[in-house]
Amino acid sequence: MGEQSKRMGNWAWIAGVVLLVLLTACGGNKDTSNGGNAGAGNSEAANGTEAGQAEEQTPSASLRISRESGPSSGLLFIADAKGFLDEQGLDYEIVSFANGAEAVDALQARQIQVAFGAADTFPIRGNDSGLLALTAVSQQPSAVSIVAASDVNAPEDLKGRAIGVVPNTVSQFVLENMYLVDGGLGTDDYTATATGPAEMIALMARGDIDAFALWDPFPAQAVEALGDKVKVIATSGELGIPNTTFLLVNKSSMEDEAYVRAYQELLRGLQQAQAYLEANPEESATIIGEATQLTQEDVLARFEDIRLEVFMDESAVGEIENYNQILTSTGTVEQAADLEVMVDQEFLGTVDQ
Repeated sequence: MGEQSKRMGNWAWIAGVVLLVLLTACGGNKDTSNGGNAGAGNSEAANGTEAGQAEEQTPSASLRISRESGPSSGLLFIADAKGFLDEQGLDYEIVSFANGAEAVDALQARQIQVAFGAADTFPIRGNDSGLLALTAVSQQPSAVSIVAASDVNAPEDLKGRAIGVVPNTVSQFVLENMYLVDGGLGTDDYTATATGPAEMIALMARGDIDAFALWDPFPAQAVEALGDKVKVIATSGELGIPNTTFLLVNKSSMEDEAYVRAYQELLRGLQQAQAYLEANPEESATIIGEATQLTQEDVLARFEDIRLEVFMDESAVGEIENYNQILTSTGTVEQAADLEVMVDQEFLGTVDQ
């Protein structure tokens, strides 16, 4: 009886231990289940966060960006020199073309992703060109100057004489469609010689042409090289043209988020350059001068006339409308540019400064 009681006691003790183990296991399973669900939730959240981070870290598209020859690309020069575009994570290359028209040709041919263009680009290229402006980056009323022989004082003095033009550029339209037209001259009243900007000064020196219109730095170089044989007789600003420079992309690229992000990075870098210019005008003038073959003093003097900002306002849009009127009325183009098609006036608002 004692032994049996002892065995029963042992069995009771064993049964108690087993029961305790089972209860602990069940409780553990429940806790583990809850903890597992929480863990799964945390894991899912972590995975979601990682996915979100991965999405945020998806690299933006690489950009080949065309530069202008003058200070109108000043913000790009500063952003490049000071590393602001690198800070934004943009992979880019800056390339040069002989003139803005060639750069826009390259943009349309998908050889580059960003070009800078004047307001006349829109009616000249047309609504089916696939071009889209995302912002304006400069205005410089004196950017295009008309250089003429020293005996030329008015448009009528060029009647029966020769002028040099770079075809399909704002400089051509300033000279022919504005200055000469305002003086009552038509295309039969003078001879137009198509050439590149680099050849214009040599043509003037030889007497092959008596006037041309070009952008910085060519007018200043002509006056320096030819002295009192030539003079600046008018600027685009004096003819009512603020000379807005627009940042252009291919409209179809806006369907690719990688390009949208790249354009936003580019604009943020240009905004950084704008802030740097405002705080450091002298160093900025040195950077722009080195990129444009102008002295720091020349660039500082131009700061009085040039607006280097990332902006989109009525003055920019109004210049396109002005060119619409000029170029359609003279028969240069048949159709005006549709601003709704060719200008994104809202994109700048998507860029976090």
